Amino acid sequence: MKIKFASSSTWHDKFLVPIAKELDKLGYITEQIRGSHWEIDSPDDYVILSYHADVNKVKNCKYKLFIEHAISPIKSCYAHLPIGNVDYALVQGEVFSKWLTFCHPNVKQIKCGWHRIEKLYNMKNTKNEIIKKHNLNPKKPIIVYCPTWDNVSHPILCGTMEKAYPILNTLGLDNLLVLPHPSCQYGNFYKNEKNVFRNEDIYEYLAGCDLVIGDTSSVLIESTVKNKPIIQLNKWNSLEPFRTWYYNSKKVEPYKELFGILQLGQIVKLNKKEILFAIDFALSNPDFFKSNREYWKAISLYNLGNSLKTTVDGIVKVIKGYNG
Repeated sequence: MKIKFASSSTWHDKFLVPIAKELDKLGYITEQIRGSHWEIDSPDDYVILSYHADVNKVKNCKYKLFIEHAISPIKSCYAHLPIGNVDYALVQGEVFSKWLTFCHPNVKQIKCGWHRIEKLYNMKNTKNEIIKKHNLNPKKPIIVYCPTWDNVSHPILCGTMEKAYPILNTLGLDNLLVLPHPSCQYGNFYKNEKNVFRNEDIYEYLAGCDLVIGDTSSVLIESTVKNKPIIQLNKWNSLEPFRTWYYNSKKVEPYKELFGILQLGQIVKLNKKEILFAIDFALSNPDFFKSNREYWKAISLYNLGNSLKTTVDGIVKVIKGYNG
């Protein structure tokens, strides 16, 4: 018997590695399967699928489990992918649980938590390290801009980067650091920019910055773990950016009724004056949206501080015969 982890890319795969290592310690045999050319026909094996790994390629196995590394379920996966064909879902938080129940009521749920966020949760303030690393002005706030996928690969979802980045760069912000999404296909857009840093540990920056600017990325929810002030570009209220991409109106409205507006900070149009005002306001009033951030942290993250263990325990529970 093996536990097979199927992911759609090496980037998604790395978030499954800590789980596999913990299962290895317990004496289970794990195997990583990635990419698009695979098929599983193993009646005695357990298969854990992540993100866009195609559940239909699992022809035969003991049980199929779905796990997510980010907030994609509330944006797309639960409504768009054939998650209804899995046996169990390892769920990150209440918001995911309720949304999954609406989209696929027959899928059994194991309430584990968001295992990858444990690293950020346990990090100390890294501000001094960031200042030294990038020779920043220690008297100025560190502002981190974390754009999600670019408009080349996902034009409907992420049309903010080409407009937002030039605006931010004209505001005279001494300590502006840009951390593109690791899966981006930006081409030469950021090629010669000195304040753009690829392949960095984004958690190091979330732990040490004074302000986070984002659009539709998981970074916004992750920032709540360290109670960072947040500015949301691209009008991320409710699921507006995702409406035309993944959802029809029948699936958007129940989500809004369940959880309200997904607002963690000021929702700002791509306008220089509005962005500058929002930055000044957020830095001067860091706790203005604190209750919003606390609410979304509470409903997004089960077992914060212990979620890697509860995730592994959930998988073991299925192996030992848990029936939901």
